Amino acid sequence: MIWIALFISTFISCLIYDILKPNFLIKKLSKSYKLQLKIMLDKKMEDGERQKKLLWCFRYQLKKVIQLIVTIILTLTPFTTLLLWHTFIQKISIDLLYSWESIVLSLFAIFLFVLLKNGYVKIFKNRKAFT
Repeated sequence: MIWIALFISTFISCLIYDILKPNFLIKKLSKSYKLQLKIMLDKKMEDGERQKKLLWCFRYQLKKVIQLIVTIILTLTPFTTLLLWHTFIQKISIDLLYSWESIVLSLFAIFLFVLLKNGYVKIFKNRKAFT
């Protein structure tokens, strides 16, 4: 039973990671940091205008960092449910998560997710939506 739960939780984590796309958030965040540096080094800009742009950058960065933290938490949620399951139902051993079998099973679930996703994209990428 624990092996099925581990496989499903790994697969769900991959699905959440794919849907939320944290790599996209990280790219946007790094671009905003580069823009912030350009704003700070621009000598032609007046102080009031610089402060407004820097405040906008700060708000944007704060929003993206919060989104990234929520994405990481949601991606790890299936594994935390396994830990909670261990806490409330003492029939399983948490040491099973550290065994070679569970690591191989998690890697297999990730590999299967990537295969299924790539197959889905190849099959349906040229298909148009019905209107």
